[in-house]
This record gives sequence, C-alpha cells and structure tokens, in this order.
Amino acid sequence: MELCEIKLAANVAVKVGGRILQKYLANQFCIWQHTGVDRRVGFTILVVEDDHDSRVSLRQILEAEGYCVLSTIHGSEAMTLLKRDPTPNAVLLDLNLPTQSGQNFIDSKMQDAALRSIPIILLRKPIDFKKLLGELQTVFKSE
Repeated sequence: MELCEIKLAANVAVKVGGRILQKYLANQFCIWQHTGVDRRVGFTILVVEDDHDSRVSLRQILEAEGYCVLSTIHGSEAMTLLKRDPTPNAVLLDLNLPTQSGQNFIDSKMQDAALRSIPIILLRKPIDFKKLLGELQTVFKSE
C-alpha cells in the first residue's frame, strides 16, 4: 500500500489499496470523497509515534475507519498540533520518543487547562489494532 504523509495541508490525496481518496479540511470536519460519496467525520486523532512503520500503519488503519489523523514523531510538535484548531479529540502516544519523552508530553499537556481533558491512549508494542479501535470507540462514545 502507498500512503502520502499528511502535513497540515488543506487538500491531500491518499492512495490506499489502489483507490485514491481526496481529503479536504472544511468547517472543522474532514470530508472524504470517494466515488462521489462524501462522509463527514468529526473526530481527529493525533498520533505521536517515532517508529515510521507503526506511525504509517496507524494512519492507514485509522483513516480507513474514517478518522482524521495528524501525526508527529516529537512531543514538542505534538503540543503545537494539540493547540491548533480544530483541537484533536484524542492522542495515541508512544512513551519512548526522541527529544521529549512521552511522560514529559503528558506533564506539559496536563499543565494546560484547555488541553487537560483530551484523552491519551498509550501505545504498546506490538500494537493490537483491534483492541486500539475498541478503545477509541469507547473514548468517543463518552463525548
């Protein structure tokens, strides 16, 4: 599978399994266009993972499930992404990060009253994607 890394661009094409999906950011929702059908998804997930293969796999699976995904390898950049509009609804966090540990990221996030309520799910290797998707559904049911 081929995947274009999403930066904070407004228009991104992603090729997954031979199909091309166009992603647009509009009105604080991601709108996927595929074969003429639009699907709005109101949940954005921030993935903070330094392992490239894990990060790409997470992105592919989450986007296939309809989530909007932001990703970074650094805790400091993750803090910047958390403060953007719209704010991500959840964070998937690897504790072993370069430049800033996952624990330092959590401490920084908890010091900011506006970010304190954003849930964090810790990533453990090997990643159990089925369990992770279940945890996300549980988190988003409570919102």
